[in-house]
Amino acid sequence: MKLYQKIISAVVFIACVFFVFALKTVPNGKIWKEYSVLYVPVSTSDSVVKQALNSSNVKDFVSLSGQYLPVNLNPNSPEISLLKSQSEDVKYSYFIKRNSFFYDKNGNYRLYYIPSFYHSQLNNCVKKLGENHIQCGVDSSASFPWFLPLISLFFAVLLLYFSKNRLLFGCSAFFPVLFVFCNPFFAACTSSILLLLSAFFISNVWKREGFISFLLSNYAIPAMIVISIISGFSCSLKTGFSGIIMISGCGSVFVLYSILESFINSKKSFNPVYIKKAKKVSMFAKKEKIVLPAAVGGIFICIILVLINSFFSLNTKNSKIMIPSSKGIVSAEIPSMNDYYDFIWNVKSAPYTSLNYKNNSNTSFSFPKYIYENGIIKEYAIQGSCDESFKQQVFDEIDILPFNSIESVMKSQNKDFEGHYASTSAINTNLFSVIIIFISMFILLFMYISIIIIKGLRK
Repeated sequence: MKLYQKIISAVVFIACVFFVFALKTVPNGKIWKEYSVLYVPVSTSDSVVKQALNSSNVKDFVSLSGQYLPVNLNPNSPEISLLKSQSEDVKYSYFIKRNSFFYDKNGNYRLYYIPSFYHSQLNNCVKKLGENHIQCGVDSSASFPWFLPLISLFFAVLLLYFSKNRLLFGCSAFFPVLFVFCNPFFAACTSSILLLLSAFFISNVWKREGFISFLLSNYAIPAMIVISIISGFSCSLKTGFSGIIMISGCGSVFVLYSILESFINSKKSFNPVYIKKAKKVSMFAKKEKIVLPAAVGGIFICIILVLINSFFSLNTKNSKIMIPSSKGIVSAEIPSMNDYYDFIWNVKSAPYTSLNYKNNSNTSFSFPKYIYENGIIKEYAIQGSCDESFKQQVFDEIDILPFNSIESVMKSQNKDFEGHYASTSAINTNLFSVIIIFISMFILLFMYISIIIIKGLRK
């Protein structure tokens, strides 16, 4: 193999490891950067919640009762006076609309935003509220679902024990197992099992005569790889691309192993040759009665866990809560950072906008100002424009607002924040993921039944 091919294979391997980590999606329940969300029933007294937070040493938090006008202007300025006189104007609707940040989608719970460094104190606060019979919760209370990566790891170890080429399979199994650790979802675990089984097949017929044509002509491996890719995308677009990278990483392992194997063999005076052709060798290492049931069992466990998770989601009141988030389902009910920019612009430009001007989309103004100087009347222009420079200024001034503002929570996400709704449930499984998991299990069952029937006909 040429030198550049060796270098490319090594670079692909390293890049795949990096990108699998970079694209990881961990469902830990936390849906805001730098903040946790405490939710309590709307009937709960605000003073009771604040008392519990303060007694738990949570000194800074963002609450509805702690919100004021988010504008860095003198209260007696013309801008504020006009705002008060025209408060019901649609161009100032952001000020009322931002209240949606402090309620869940159905309006049953009131929300408090607590900085992440109060995490341990927040758990104590939840405990105190619970002692007062207040049904509350925290969005970041979900733990990492270790059982899914462990299913993948256990199956990989089992296949490693039965593999005819343990070194090759062990190296190629690295990516499927890593994939689940970085994307602990039910469908991702199914994807990992299918790819592990494919790698197991390849390692058992490796470098036997006609092994490439045999693998390509066998329906099982291409079908499992395709289903593996679809399983990744059934979780999310990011997980899907991570799954493609996982498969690319496995491919780079086989290429690098082939390079290393060829180099070692070139140093030997004698190299044994396999007598049996690839099609004469069992892809299952003659352990199909163990390997396939184990694969089916692993996916069946995922199905059981999906059903259990769905059951508790349907029967646990808190799992149905949809709260404002920086990710999830985009909602027009929750204001975006652009809405805030427009609000500040409308406030600051109001004194310079003609009362006869009915178009609310004005993005600039120019107002003449006259100054008497050295016996001469000079004209100046007061100008303003709602451009990127103005938006950056507004973004920077959020930090000097004299209260714990919801705008500071928005700013902690990104400059172009958009409002979403997301569930507080630990692991959300969509219908498409469930269908793919069932299809994966049926494919493996079909393979197992086919093998049993073929062996029965041969007797």
